Amino acid sequence: MARLLMQLAGDEGKVDDHTMERVLWYGVLVVVLIFFALFLKFMFQRMKSNSHSEEQTDFTLDDLRKMTAAGQLTQEEFNAAKAGVVERAAAAEKAKPKSKTK
Repeated sequence: MARLLMQLAGDEGKVDDHTMERVLWYGVLVVVLIFFALFLKFMFQRMKSNSHSEEQTDFTLDDLRKMTAAGQLTQEEFNAAKAGVVERAAAAEKAKPKSKTK
């Protein structure tokens, strides 16, 4: 670092305030860029992990009935899953834009 400052100062070997200020701001810029890159890396990893964790399988009521008949679900599990299917269907219906017919 000292050698760089000496080269920037020229033949006299003096380092003026302007040169020191410039080197300081370049250092600050490098540190900020490193922190920004680390922040972006963290955010992309977080988004990637969230997209995999939100995957779920949606069943139809017919699927749930077949699973209950095959003994894969108890009646309580069937009722809970059925309530979830009905809630998702109601939410999807609410989210649909209303068409105006006259």
